[in-house]
Amino acid sequence: MSRISLARLALGPRVSATLDYLAVVLQAAGYEVRNLEIPATGLPADLSPEAKRLADLLRAPAALIESWRVARHLDALVRAGEVVVVPDAMGVGGMFALEESTRPDPQRRTVLVSAADSAMLEYLLVAGTVAGVPEGLISTVEWETVGYRSAAGVLATSEVACRLLEPFGIQAQPVGLARQLPTSVPKQLSATVLVAGPVSRIDQTHTILRAIAAVPDINILLSTEDRTDLIWEGSTWEATGGVRALLNGRIRRGWTDNPQAVVVGDPLAIPGASLDRLRASGSRLLVAAGSAAAACYPEAETWENAAQLTRLLSGMPSRAAGRTPAPFRLVPPPPKAPGRARRVSVGVPIFRNVRFLDECIESVLSQTEGVAELILIDDGSNRLEVSEAVAGWVSRRPGLIRSMVQSNQGVCVARNRVLDEMTGDSFVFLDADDTWEPDFIEATATALRQTPWYSAVATWTEFFGDYAAVEAKPPFDREVSQRYNPIISTGVLLDMAVREQGIRFAPDLAFLYCEDWDFWAQVVAAGGRFGLVPRPLVRHRVYPGSGATRRTPLAYAIGKARANARFR
Repeated sequence: MSRISLARLALGPRVSATLDYLAVVLQAAGYEVRNLEIPATGLPADLSPEAKRLADLLRAPAALIESWRVARHLDALVRAGEVVVVPDAMGVGGMFALEESTRPDPQRRTVLVSAADSAMLEYLLVAGTVAGVPEGLISTVEWETVGYRSAAGVLATSEVACRLLEPFGIQAQPVGLARQLPTSVPKQLSATVLVAGPVSRIDQTHTILRAIAAVPDINILLSTEDRTDLIWEGSTWEATGGVRALLNGRIRRGWTDNPQAVVVGDPLAIPGASLDRLRASGSRLLVAAGSAAAACYPEAETWENAAQLTRLLSGMPSRAAGRTPAPFRLVPPPPKAPGRARRVSVGVPIFRNVRFLDECIESVLSQTEGVAELILIDDGSNRLEVSEAVAGWVSRRPGLIRSMVQSNQGVCVARNRVLDEMTGDSFVFLDADDTWEPDFIEATATALRQTPWYSAVATWTEFFGDYAAVEAKPPFDREVSQRYNPIISTGVLLDMAVREQGIRFAPDLAFLYCEDWDFWAQVVAAGGRFGLVPRPLVRHRVYPGSGATRRTPLAYAIGKARANARFR
């Protein structure tokens, strides 16, 4: 019997109910289920020196830090080749899923992410977008998205979750199991409709009350649990004041064990045992179409809007009962592309300053996986020390290092000229004052081979010199780009297909700002995807006079606007 582990964290009863349900689904499919208890705080005692150093340097929102912390515990608990399910809530599983997506096969763990409890899904349900989430939740939604996109599979407990994620390019697998209802003696039912779940937007309280208001002589029993309303000030109970006025006092708050009908509006929540008992005792069950409740009770009547629910409450069937959920099966991974990134071309533009050029080039030549060529281009420095430094390196490594010179036209023209001359199957640029860790090429090239749909793979960047930190960010994509550029340096390995698509650096941005942001945006706008190795494998030097210390807020705003105009 194969084994699948469930990562258990203290994220509340709703997430626990989802994991309990998935455990039943997995066991029914023939898997042994193991629970992995993740501590609420702290890091593993045997944390590696590299991880301890990164923990001290990380500068990031709380959601990213927590996701990284959870990944360290999972790293210690899950062996290579094992399968683990992590929850989507708060993005806690996002880092682990991302890390595993970039590992070579012998070291890789298979990560499956649940799709049921994320802030991303809640905002998509309520608002139809995540563009306007509060500042404090932006990083949470980012890492929930990373988890979905990086996982080997996304297990959705409802069809609704699958539909919500599809526009983001996330293919979720709907899984479920019809409930075996307890044996119960039918009760004498009251003429009451019980609305299960809290009074909230996600439970569709507004829609349910509007539907009931159109049906005379129905008494309504609402939960006493009120949730803060995401759209209006105060609670959803307060926000429904106008609809409640139409019901002429037919609403009470509380619970009953013998309702004529039970209405379930939350499409994502796993129904509890109390709903099992009501169904078994004869209460009519009206559930949101495509919901987790519809998967648990395939025989239940379903509704999609207020009009359909009104018809059901009036005794007129709205449509056939829900479908039996698909059984769980472990989908085999997609084929790899082992031939990719076997000839990496590197370009280094130089302008006047060669103080750090030796460190830069040595970091390229000392890679654990060697490069095919290194092209140095002098952007019209007109300085003897520059031409001598470049000539010296070419003479030391003939055949590997070659050089070019142009009149001063800016870094974008220099990069474009080098890009046109490269002969490799992939390429990366490095600034002359930055360096790489020895496994930069190996790690990014492995990720390209492991994940053929990536066009590019970035890493985190460590600032050093006058400022020491790792400002950790998520992978670059269309949504992240609307807020900021997560790639600090140009240290990104790209498939040469990007060049063949005609993507180039915009020459005028060399004298403004964010020319790299604009380049990444072009890749995504052309259909490309970015991977990320979440380790600081690029080292970015900070010193007086470096470009990052001289840009104004206006330059940043212009660069951001120019980059995101690529998506229109």
